[in-house]
Amino acid sequence: MADVAVQRPPYRVRAAVPASILGGFAGVLVAPAHGAIVIVFALAGGLCGIGLAAALAKFRAASLRRQLVVAAIVVVLAIAARWRWQREAIPGFESGFLAFFPPVEGPTLTSPSGRHSVRVIFHDAGAAHSGNHRTKLMDWDWLTGNRVIAEGYSTPDVEHGDVPFPLTWIDDRTFRVEFVDGRRSAKPKYVVARVRD
Repeated sequence: MADVAVQRPPYRVRAAVPASILGGFAGVLVAPAHGAIVIVFALAGGLCGIGLAAALAKFRAASLRRQLVVAAIVVVLAIAARWRWQREAIPGFESGFLAFFPPVEGPTLTSPSGRHSVRVIFHDAGAAHSGNHRTKLMDWDWLTGNRVIAEGYSTPDVEHGDVPFPLTWIDDRTFRVEFVDGRRSAKPKYVVARVRD
């Protein structure tokens, strides 16, 4: 009696099943109360799984040279995406103790013409904080994301909003901000900075 070969479904179909499960799981995490969103995420995951499996099949059949070129492009795109996300999400880098505490949003200050805005971020260690607050002023660009344009220390009454943030516009792109000279200092320190076009 001849052996009957068991025919497995195509690789693309097999890849769609775990991708759909992962997509549905992502939908539950995003909106657990909305079944429609779970279904949409599951369908999107299945389609992504099919497309990824097809791309991997072509990738495996390609020459070594083409595989290396594709791998290099993927690495460059991943690094660029990671850099862009980090510029959007993290307003500069903190090290040491402050790195464990999320930044606190301050006011957004608008230039006289209304064309430019400066975002104020305070680094606050909560109940463990003492002294003045590390402060960063940022502007935003669609390509490079957030950029720190001035930084220094602000007194607690500025951080808590008890007094207005001490920023004065010199012209529509240039401003002067009054910081203090350090974490434990009351001596004023003036910084002049410009926003991007």
